[in-house]
Amino acid sequence: MKAAVRVLGARVPLLLRETQFRRYWTGQGVSLLGDQVTFLALPLAAVLVLHAGPAQMGWLSTAGLLPALLFSLPAGAWADRRGRRRHIMIAADLGRAALMASVPIAYGLGHLTLPQVYVVAFAVGTLAVAFDVCDATLFVSLIRPESYV
Repeated sequence: MKAAVRVLGARVPLLLRETQFRRYWTGQGVSLLGDQVTFLALPLAAVLVLHAGPAQMGWLSTAGLLPALLFSLPAGAWADRRGRRRHIMIAADLGRAALMASVPIAYGLGHLTLPQVYVVAFAVGTLAVAFDVCDATLFVSLIRPESYV
């Protein structure tokens, strides 16, 4: 049994043996899955349910990307002063999940509108900025430079 554990341990990269990095890596995987769902679900809801045209889809894309332009620098400064990057990242992911959950709930109640989808896209983009500015500095604090590759 110990030989099997040793063999398995030899196959697991050193970085994955560190508990903090494993938590970070797992959280990143869940977050990226949510990002991809958002990337597909909002435009599909706008087109298939709300029958959005090309101009409306352009506005939806703008609503999702505008927070990066507006808030990246202030969010970075705020996150650096505040600390607790991991907590900010978790709160941002939970906020994005709640915002995305509002879309099928509104659809189920028959109240889904294009302005709501715009607001959700903008708010999700804003929380993504908060997540991303914390992610870069958290990664650097968890991983030694020689382990980057």
